[in-house]
Amino acid sequence: MKEILDKYKDGKLIIRWDNAMHWRTVKTFPHHMHVNDQLCDSKEVTLEDVIEHIHISLQKN
Repeated sequence: MKEILDKYKDGKLIIRWDNAMHWRTVKTFPHHMHVNDQLCDSKEVTLEDVIEHIHISLQKN
């Protein structure tokens, strides 16, 4: 599963989990995430992880 979730607000990417093989310098390669314009380490995520993240984000807003 290359890209698990693209989350957008006002047409801008907020977060995306990814395991494409193009960021070899990431400590958690191939797993990583894009947060706004930043590339971040990430564990392999499941659908449950994504749902939990969405749930927590909704509680904050």
